[in-house]
Amino acid sequence: MARQMRRSATRLVPQAMVAAVLADLDRHGPDRLWPVFRRIQAAVPWDVTDGNVQGAMTTCVKSGWLEVSEVEGAKVYAMTDTGREAVASWMNARTEEIPTQRDELVLRLALLGDELDGDVLLNLVADKEHRIRVRLARLRELTDDLDGSDPLEAARKDAFTWATDLLETELDWLRRLNAKLRGEGKGQEETTAHTKTRNSA
Repeated sequence: MARQMRRSATRLVPQAMVAAVLADLDRHGPDRLWPVFRRIQAAVPWDVTDGNVQGAMTTCVKSGWLEVSEVEGAKVYAMTDTGREAVASWMNARTEEIPTQRDELVLRLALLGDELDGDVLLNLVADKEHRIRVRLARLRELTDDLDGSDPLEAARKDAFTWATDLLETELDWLRRLNAKLRGEGKGQEETTAHTKTRNSA
């Protein structure tokens, strides 16, 4: 019965972070957690922690995609044949996911907007603005270091540009939200509305 319920690992398509770990080890060979984490952190256009990578490695070991051994007191992870098949499945799978913004600030606004204290909300917006600016600076730094003539780095540059555009859009929304919470620009919006009304009359 248990054998019927178990799915073959070769037929599974890894999730994004798991796929990133597998792709990195497939490209660079057996390695420890920290070097894999550093390479992925520099390669992908979103925030990655060593905990994210460690969790993905644990999933890979349980799925039979990676094997782990101990070398000089450190864990070293290596691809298995099943892991290589999983990477191939991921590379060839249709991309059906639509990007979803699972953002705590957006969730709080959507569910508790009327109950949020104004000063608290302003602080949350300011904090998020700051973190996005830091992330944007890091992405621009990474993008500038890439060689556009190299095919792999050119593709990576495109990914970083896409992520930068998304963050700039979010930053623009936060600026407008900040102004709205402070009551700034209200008169200008009303003037624009009146102008549109007169022009349509």
